[in-house]
Amino acid sequence: VTADVLIKMGNLFYEQGDYENAINAFSPILNRQSEKYDFGDIFYKMGIMYNKTEDKLDAFEKFSTAREITKQHKKCYDKDDNNELQLQTLTNRLVSILRNMGMIHFEWEEYDQSLECLTEAFQTLKMQHETPEILITNRGGVLATPKQNLADLLAISNNMAFIYTK
Repeated sequence: VTADVLIKMGNLFYEQGDYENAINAFSPILNRQSEKYDFGDIFYKMGIMYNKTEDKLDAFEKFSTAREITKQHKKCYDKDDNNELQLQTLTNRLVSILRNMGMIHFEWEEYDQSLECLTEAFQTLKMQHETPEILITNRGGVLATPKQNLADLLAISNNMAFIYTK
């Protein structure tokens, strides 16, 4: 089975909420090296799936890998103004990864690390919102308004405030 087929199967299972089959489809391609595939997205989805199945350690490992890959991709797009939608997608994925990592740290009672992740998520989203030409962003394939982005900022800041009380 080719990597293209495995990715399509993994995405289909992921969208259907069949996480076991999605993980089984994605797993064989994780060690392949190719610029053709968005491994940041694959690791992100695997992190989400492991997180939902309460496997926090595997979720955290997948989110960490997704974070590094996404940051590298984002650096490439930061230099190219013609890829604004892709840059927005990567930025929103990065914010989601950081929020998930922050909440896992919180569950592990690692409050300083949780705050670090949430602060980075907040700063990343805040920088995106402060860019005047960005009026609509892409959140996981769904267009979001600036009002929704502000709601995300508020949610992150509320998470941070809660952690400060610990």
